Amino acid sequence: MRKNITDEFTGAAEKNLTVFYNDDTGEFEVWYNKEYSENFYDNPEENTIEKVQEFINDW
Repeated sequence: MRKNITDEFTGAAEKNLTVFYNDDTGEFEVWYNKEYSENFYDNPEENTIEKVQEFINDW
């Protein structure tokens, strides 16, 4: 199931970014103004949440 988790990432909403997480695929999606921008696959060996936050910070 895909759910909006934008509120869990600092600065995402202020930058007009929307972050979704798909439980079925283990994928984070970042969208800008309703356009797909980037995706990150949840990897237990890496801190994917930090990678998503870093992407948002660099946006």
